[in-house]
Amino acid sequence: MEKPLINCMQRIVLYETKSRFYVVGSNNAETRFRILKIDRTESRDLVIHDDKMEYSLNEVRSLLSTLNVGNKSRGQKVGMGLTRTVSAFGIVGFVRFLEGYYIILITKRRKVALIGHHTIFKIEDTCMLYIPADLHRIAHPDEPRYIKMFNNVDLKSNFYFSYSYDLTHTLQYNMSPTLGVENNADLEVSQSIDYDSIPVLQRQQSAEDVESAADVVVDPQDIREVLDMVVLKRNTPSPPIDGVLYGIKNEPTLKFVWNLYFLNSFRQNVHTDWILYMTHGFIGQMNINVFGKPMFLTLIGRRSNKFAGTRFLKRGINVDGDVANHTETEQIIQDTSILSLTSTRISSFVQTRGSVPLFWSQDTSKMMPKPAIQIDQADPLGYAAGQHFDEMLQRFGCPLIVLNLVKRKESSRKHESVLRDEFIKTIDYLNQFLPEEHAIQYIGFDMAHINKRKKTDVFEKFKDIAETCVRKCGFYYSRPALYCHQMGNKQKSKRLVHDRGNRQEGSKSAAGSGSGSGLCYQTGIVRTNCVDCLDRTNTAQFAIGKTALAYQLYEFGVIDSPRLEFGTDCVKMLEELYEDHGDTLALQYGGSQLVHRIETYRKSSVWTSHSRDIMQTLQRYYSNAFSDADKQHAINLFLGVYKPYEQRRHIWELPTDFYLHNIPELCFKKRSAYSQWFNPDIFSCLPMPHDQITKGFKDKPIALKTKNDEKVDTFREYYKPYELTSLDELFCRHIQSKHTVSKQDTGTFGHSPFQLHAKRLRSKDSMEQPDKNPNISGKESIESMSSSWSSDSPESSSDSDIEGDISLIDNTLSNQDHSHDSSEHTLSNQDHSHDSSEHVTFKEVFPTMNDIYGVNIRAPSKANVNIYKKQMQIGVGASQTVADGHTKPSQVELVRKSAFTCDSTTNVTPPTVSKRSKELYKNCVSVAVNGPIYPDLSTIKIYKNYVSKLCQ
Repeated sequence: MEKPLINCMQRIVLYETKSRFYVVGSNNAETRFRILKIDRTESRDLVIHDDKMEYSLNEVRSLLSTLNVGNKSRGQKVGMGLTRTVSAFGIVGFVRFLEGYYIILITKRRKVALIGHHTIFKIEDTCMLYIPADLHRIAHPDEPRYIKMFNNVDLKSNFYFSYSYDLTHTLQYNMSPTLGVENNADLEVSQSIDYDSIPVLQRQQSAEDVESAADVVVDPQDIREVLDMVVLKRNTPSPPIDGVLYGIKNEPTLKFVWNLYFLNSFRQNVHTDWILYMTHGFIGQMNINVFGKPMFLTLIGRRSNKFAGTRFLKRGINVDGDVANHTETEQIIQDTSILSLTSTRISSFVQTRGSVPLFWSQDTSKMMPKPAIQIDQADPLGYAAGQHFDEMLQRFGCPLIVLNLVKRKESSRKHESVLRDEFIKTIDYLNQFLPEEHAIQYIGFDMAHINKRKKTDVFEKFKDIAETCVRKCGFYYSRPALYCHQMGNKQKSKRLVHDRGNRQEGSKSAAGSGSGSGLCYQTGIVRTNCVDCLDRTNTAQFAIGKTALAYQLYEFGVIDSPRLEFGTDCVKMLEELYEDHGDTLALQYGGSQLVHRIETYRKSSVWTSHSRDIMQTLQRYYSNAFSDADKQHAINLFLGVYKPYEQRRHIWELPTDFYLHNIPELCFKKRSAYSQWFNPDIFSCLPMPHDQITKGFKDKPIALKTKNDEKVDTFREYYKPYELTSLDELFCRHIQSKHTVSKQDTGTFGHSPFQLHAKRLRSKDSMEQPDKNPNISGKESIESMSSSWSSDSPESSSDSDIEGDISLIDNTLSNQDHSHDSSEHTLSNQDHSHDSSEHVTFKEVFPTMNDIYGVNIRAPSKANVNIYKKQMQIGVGASQTVADGHTKPSQVELVRKSAFTCDSTTNVTPPTVSKRSKELYKNCVSVAVNGPIYPDLSTIKIYKNYVSKLCQ
């Protein structure tokens, strides 16, 4: 069995001398310590020494005391030779401009999400300290300008990290087994720690759940002396054991590590416990309370650090196959009544967004809201796009569905349609060399054009696309299917389960686990794009995420059909998460929040939202015109795309950063084979992701003695029994949710988050119009719908609104099938009940528990009956009363085990303290206040006798 390794260095204190920085790191329990020594005499180079040894508390205390005494000047009695500078929660990294290196530390953090026992933190504050001492500093006049530019990237804004969970990979990848762990012969053996010997530490929590390193109050004198014995026992080698637990640390996806440039200068020379990977984007979490059962809905957005920048300055793709504004969005739903990921039910669905993978740009020299789109470089062989799609095939498998939302028809001039035409040509060329079953599937949907029609619902048009994408790609689900989902004998039901979940039955190579695991894996990805990949893309991803969430909840067994209606609390929570997700990405890339929101495309926004849309448009225009250039310089400096050094032009003097993101040597690089733009090794794994099947480990695995070892014990990492914590704060059901049910919606049919509120349902029925085309199925039905609306709206088109070779799945049929597949005996057809030739049996109307849940009700055993009778006898005997109202004496006598004469919840009588005990206590207090006293003659005599016996 394998478990992820926990980063142990979670408490960091930086000490300063005239010539050194000493970084002392420890785990939360203060049982393991490591020390980094940084030289401050080097003015330009970074010199770090890590002995990669673990120390005990007494050893660290002794070392710091020695350093303090050794660094005092001769004759100095007052003051410290070793100064405690700052407390932190982790090292972001080291950076250098034109002078010496700086160290960046995380000083404040906040918990934002929980995945199993793994806690995800958001950086709330950092500090940057200059390493070289003042005597060795070589000043440069342009250094302050680089520092100011570097600080334009706010580390307090949407940067996340975790000590135990890999945020750079998907949940499916993190949960899949690692290849070749058992066959690795070089293992580091570790032992567990006796946590009972660790004292309780007190913590002061600051306001708004923001945790500051300065708020942690730990008195080293409170640690018991037995701690050293525990650490010594832990370091003692143990004999080989049969059943070992493997601790694994995955190799991160470097394109999602935003502090990679800061880590490159030291991560190869220090222990991995010091390395903390930081992601950028968005993470939000809400609690869907299903009749008291907590279910966490989490949305994670990972922004790529490749070809990153601002809206008009980063468009299209570079020669490495990296697209602008590339973001991977993962939607996770988990049953948090059980937090352990190996035991709970958890599911995830992943989709991506990114700019159109062509060499294109927009001229920003002219003051125009929408500059003209121009193709900068012809790529007839699809070299750059091929690299991009090859990476997606390796990471996600197939099918690879491209959802293009750019405009198809434009009245005045060709603008967005230029990208559409070139994009289709590129996909057609790349598909020539792929097998038909693994070809890139293209879907075109002109969302902006359809939204202009007054009587057209964009989501109604889009639901077939969302259904097709989810059914073809599937989603990840960590447990086998429920019995009520497996029992259906109808062929349609079996087909839907297979298409929806991509279940790999009995395939070890595909499922990555044992034979017959029956787990549900996502194979393939939906790639959505418009021009900016902001407003329309976010709405489309919400629609796909809503469909995926319905299937996920249906797989959990909390809803009876994979369908969620607008207006329910569950959909409202999902909408708020995607709105926050879209606003965050829009601010990072476009300079403003979303202009056209989800409610805009639903045509449910109030009239006051139009003024807000105008303000967001002006803000985005101002940001793009006046501040994007400085922001792009800051991003290039932050990510190490531009590295300043002497005798090089400053970044603000460069006319363009094209050659920073497109290396000239790669621009003229030729392919080894023009028809093979993909990695041929992926075909042995498809449709499963190649990266998941060939998953390896970063470091050598660690063989652990027990599952309670702190390196892998996520239970203790979350609950922290060695700290004084509040139990209410650790209960998952108390997570705060942004969405609350308004008072006007209290009239409901129930308290389920999946039911429509009565008021919303009445308004929906009153506004509902006759359905002109009730059979919406695929391209033909949408064509007929478009033609039926042509008489009402002059803007409607007689052509199909959906283009592409992909065949859409009938959404109406699937809903009917799923709404009645919980039991083959349930009456699923009303016409069937009226058929006089068919007889309805009692068993069909009232199926047994075994038919529904696969559980038989059996009579309890004799032993269980006796236990039940004994408990009932105790309860009855303790609660019976006699006729006069007094309690009847119980036949069972309960003996109270307590040293107090009166010990109850309301009153406690303290025990009697002897005179001798009081004198001892007074003497102890006196020694603490007045200092030690001279021993009496009897004590001195005893001591002399003891010494004389030792000397004999």
